Amino acid sequence: MGQADPEQEVMGVTADDRLTTALQDAIDRFAAMSGEPFTHAVMIEADADDGFWAVAQAEDDDTYRITVAEGAMKALDRLWSTMISHTDLLRTDGTTATAKADELAAVSLAWLIHHEMEHIEMDHLALKPKRGISETAHPKARALIERAAEVSYSSPLEHGFETQDLRVVDRCLELRADHDAIEMILGPYSTDEWDLLRQRTAAIFAVMILIDLEDRRHGIIGETHPRSATRIFQLLGHLSILYSVPAQVKAWKEGRDSINPADLPPEDEIAAYTATVIQPAFRDAALIAAAAGADEIATELGDPIDFFADIDLALAKGAAEPKGFKTVGAIEWADLYAINEAAMARLGHRAQL
Repeated sequence: MGQADPEQEVMGVTADDRLTTALQDAIDRFAAMSGEPFTHAVMIEADADDGFWAVAQAEDDDTYRITVAEGAMKALDRLWSTMISHTDLLRTDGTTATAKADELAAVSLAWLIHHEMEHIEMDHLALKPKRGISETAHPKARALIERAAEVSYSSPLEHGFETQDLRVVDRCLELRADHDAIEMILGPYSTDEWDLLRQRTAAIFAVMILIDLEDRRHGIIGETHPRSATRIFQLLGHLSILYSVPAQVKAWKEGRDSINPADLPPEDEIAAYTATVIQPAFRDAALIAAAAGADEIATELGDPIDFFADIDLALAKGAAEPKGFKTVGAIEWADLYAINEAAMARLGHRAQL
């Protein structure tokens, strides 16, 4: 770990202080959302590197270390300082955005940490001979993992994966960690929190886009991580049905396979939620990509009509009709869907994307 960077010290708060606070908040949120404590011992530290990366590694059988580049925190701070004054971001019908740049950067960082924690919680590191997973292909992140000692307790091939499948499995693991981290940050559906839902969603977009952008800077697209268009597709798919989760939980508790329509919100509420949160969120993603200098990523999101048609198809059919998808993100999501089912089954987790 390098010396503290003055740019990361605000009123005496260092990058390490910021990460320690964010990790404890994430552990508390995990317990509150899941109803169970996060049982793994986790250390966290900043690395004085200007790149955008983070690494989760195993120190021993149940102690883990998360390392986050100071450059990642700086990039989030810069992006949100720029975006918060944008005339369209997080605004609806001429309203003024209520979020502040430092609050949005904090949510972005919280989601990144939750993503790393989910890799640990779901034992994804057991698939890694050196037991390390990096966000972005930044050389410093790769070097950090390569310096780790080999461990012998697990091998990807012990889980039944063929060597040629491992890169696809990596992308599935990333989507799965995304899924559970998204649930942690978005929280439960509430009509009182539509503005917050949109803000939290935008904060997650920022991390996904900056990870993708860093990989593209190093000439790597979609090898170990899905494209951000794919991750955003999954996120907005989850957001699109968030209002139905309470009805789904009720059905599960009552032993039913299907939702009782009477347990869903009224149609006018669902329509308002779609118009106020879901559809504008797509525009937020495109604006953030453009502001980050990721024009190619903004293009990959595609036309909003096609994007939401693909979400509707995924919700109705899953990946059963892959030729029906039109956008880059939906096509990659469908490609990963089948192998994800096999990968999660071998790891003992529910196959959910």
